[in-house]
Amino acid sequence: MFSVSIDTVVGQWYAWALVLILAAVSMQLFRALGPVSAEAGELAWILSGRVDRRAALTLRICGLTTIALAMGVGTARSVTFVFPTVSDWWVLGGYAAAGWSGLLSIAVFGQIFVTVRRLLVLLIGGLWAAGFGIAVAAASNTVPAEVFPMSLGSPTAVLTAGVAVVLFVAALRWSGRIDRAALGGSTDLITGISAACTALDPSYLSGALEARRWRRVGTVTSRGFAGTGVGTLIAADLRRLRRHRGTWTVVGAASVCPYAVHAVGSPVLVAITQLVACFVVGMSCSGGLRDVCGSAALRFALGGSDIRLRLCHLPIPALAILGVWLASAPAVYSTGWGVLVIAPLGALVAVYRARRRPPTQLGGVVLETGLGRVPLDLFRQLLTGPAALVAAGAVQVALLLLR
Repeated sequence: MFSVSIDTVVGQWYAWALVLILAAVSMQLFRALGPVSAEAGELAWILSGRVDRRAALTLRICGLTTIALAMGVGTARSVTFVFPTVSDWWVLGGYAAAGWSGLLSIAVFGQIFVTVRRLLVLLIGGLWAAGFGIAVAAASNTVPAEVFPMSLGSPTAVLTAGVAVVLFVAALRWSGRIDRAALGGSTDLITGISAACTALDPSYLSGALEARRWRRVGTVTSRGFAGTGVGTLIAADLRRLRRHRGTWTVVGAASVCPYAVHAVGSPVLVAITQLVACFVVGMSCSGGLRDVCGSAALRFALGGSDIRLRLCHLPIPALAILGVWLASAPAVYSTGWGVLVIAPLGALVAVYRARRRPPTQLGGVVLETGLGRVPLDLFRQLLTGPAALVAAGAVQVALLLLR
């Protein structure tokens, strides 16, 4: 049902495209997390004194490089599960490990030099463009018959490994020039991730990401809203999207994903991809709905009933979901109208339920087992929105299997 049946050469090119896209995602992760960071106490009491900062950070960079190598090998192995036409997965893993290590070293340079920090945006964009470009070429069968050299003894492999080693040594050598601002720049995000994992509450991470997004927007000119009532609330939602330009990137990528999966996947996989894409876009465009549902004080200040305020903030995510659904509908049209219509409706219901979820309550039903306590009530709260998405996906799969 989820198998991929394509030509060997085309499958290998698809594997390279997916590796490049995942490399772009990893580079964005490295850039967001530092990658070299330190806690506030460590910055204040250790790294701010007269210590050899390079020696203090050497072990940390070596550990991060080891993680990057493991990420590269794991990514290559995961890709070969999707595209089994890649026979020698360890060769692809060697390339990926060297690439991930090099990307981490470049991210370290971004913490040291302002020029490199600005070039990281171009590097990430180039990885995205290369990945999607190869995927489009593979989908149209315009790729060369000879795949990228798949031998660890080839000059390309030796050159890739050599560049990765040089970048790693240079990053270690220049690591002493990482200042306190660069080391503590990602403390808020790391703290949010730690708190979200410990308390099983994603609101900690989403709050840190939202604060970072607004800091990236910076200072803007304050302007009033024309009109009153419902129109003002919708205009505020539109202005939020205009200032958060990264949302449009999410919309564009979500519109393309079903076509990429359509070229290599089964109809079931394409339908589920469209459903998930609509949900992701709806979550990205429903910041106003989240704020209104999460703050009783804000609802009191705006006035009106709770239902009215929630419905006023629903048109923008609904239109975004509808746009992605219409843009990707040709890729899913062969599955039938029943499966096609479920995607926007299920995604909208899942977004609404996820956003109106009340703050997480840690007190609730706990199941005592021999292995420890299982917080059933906490899991119920966390699955409020995704449960509707899973139900919609199950209905789609059932309709496709009954055809």
